[in-house]
Amino acid sequence: MDTETIKPSKYERFRIETKPAPHVFRIPNKFDVSARKLRLAAMLVHEAFEFKLNKEVVLSRPCIYGVFGGRFGGFKPLKHKCVGCMRCVQEYPHIMTVKQRDGVYGREYISTCVDIGRKATSVNFGKIDHAPSTVDVPVPIIFDDLPALEFDVWNAVGKAARTLGTFFVTHDQTRGEDYRERMIPIADDNSIDETLELKPGIVESL
Repeated sequence: MDTETIKPSKYERFRIETKPAPHVFRIPNKFDVSARKLRLAAMLVHEAFEFKLNKEVVLSRPCIYGVFGGRFGGFKPLKHKCVGCMRCVQEYPHIMTVKQRDGVYGREYISTCVDIGRKATSVNFGKIDHAPSTVDVPVPIIFDDLPALEFDVWNAVGKAARTLGTFFVTHDQTRGEDYRERMIPIADDNSIDETLELKPGIVESL
């Protein structure tokens, strides 16, 4: 295939810049390790008789990451050390369970992009060029109009909308051109024609 005919993909992974901040609450462990205590106790008693109270065998820990290396062993696992290898579940499926916070097949990514606008209920190939247009927003967030905004607040909302690639609703269309492409102007019957002359991507009509 001729590489010159391959068009670059228009899709890209959406990302919001973050900054470190202290945790208000303790972050939950990624994996929730638990043991059926009665079955674990029964296994330890059985091994104690089978291996004649050999401590090196009976008190051995089946996790190389130290999940069961605490004072109470498998009765109180150190969940923060679990990496999800599932070795304990494979060796002791009747005793151990490990639940994870991610999806069934690991961490899953989904698109957050939404289309704003009217869509045709069916495809008419004879009028394909006249299909209604839509506007893509990378995240399903639009900043609503806030009454009596000071310029600093208005400017912060506009900057946030531009950074995230989304829009903000506003009555005021006279403040600067920096965020014009991110505005959703509010128009009534008296101002709709003047608003449409500015060719905004989206208009909210009263």
